[in-house]
Order: sequence, then structure tokens, then C-alpha cells
Amino acid sequence: MLFYYDPGQGRAYVRQDYPQDLIHYGDYSVYFNREVFWCTPCDATLHAIGDWRSDDPQAGRASHQSQEETDGWSDWHLLTFAYGTHDYSSRVGIGHSYQTLCTQRPDQNWVRELFPEVFHAPAGRRTDNTQLGGLSGDLGFLLALLAFSVSPVDVRTAVERCIRRDGWRAFTNQEHRSGCK
Repeated sequence: MLFYYDPGQGRAYVRQDYPQDLIHYGDYSVYFNREVFWCTPCDATLHAIGDWRSDDPQAGRASHQSQEETDGWSDWHLLTFAYGTHDYSSRVGIGHSYQTLCTQRPDQNWVRELFPEVFHAPAGRRTDNTQLGGLSGDLGFLLALLAFSVSPVDVRTAVERCIRRDGWRAFTNQEHRSGCK
């Protein structure tokens, strides 16, 4: 599926065609196994993970990254987080220092919708302060988390409903995949 974020409308939706002004940002592959997410910054359906650079030095690299930035990323890696120092937000990606969210609040339904418990902030780092917490990261990873949180037939509806300019909107379908509740 091709997902397109329209900043004018402030929402994401599925397109059947590629806009003429489309700029390819990058490819990401994610799978969920044994309660964790595994990621690589390339299209794993097109490249044998571990040796794709031997076939084509440009293949599989996210177009916004240089060769130096992608060295060592041709294998599966755990989804990890970097922490914001002022707002205690979490940036999701590969190669960051932390394996759990920095903090989370009871009113943040997205935590329970997107992540199994192993990724939740430890009890001592949870807060009620509405100025703290949040999630950011490359759109490819955010879309993958959303896709894993719903049944396959609901991915399109979830993307169109949840990703909005004014913030995350909870997806109302209660049928989540096992392990991603």
C-alpha cells in the first residue's frame, strides 16, 4: 500500500497512484517476534538481509542516508528509542540507546495500542504530567507500529483515522494482534 500524508488536509490516506512530485524517502522492514519488533532500513522483500550491498551498493538504502550512515544496518536490529532531554519524549528507530519508552502517562492510549508491555516505560519513569512524554520517529517505523497494532484488513482504516495533524487519534477496533495490545 502507498500511504500519503497530505499536509493541507492534515491527514494520511492510501493512494493508488504515485504523485508526480513524489520524493522517495526510504524503505523500512519490520517484523514482530518473541514480544519485540525487529527492523532494517531496507525493503526485506527485495534484498537478502545481510548481503544486499554485495548485489547493488545503492539498493535497500534509504535515499536520505549516506553509505556511511547505513554501514552495519544490513541486518535485523531491535527497535529502540532515543530520549528527548526536555520533554522526556521517545524517538523510535534503530541503533538508539534504550529499549523502552522514556516515560508514559495514563492518558496516552497509543502506548497500549502500539507497543506490547516489554516496550512500556518502567513504573518509576511514568508520570501524570501532561507536558512530558510523546513519540516521534521516521514515518516508516510509525506506520509499521500502527499496522502491527490492528488486524491486516484494518490497516488502511487505521492509518486514515489515526495519523492527523492535531495528534494521534485512537483506532476504535478492539481486535488487536496478539502481543501488540
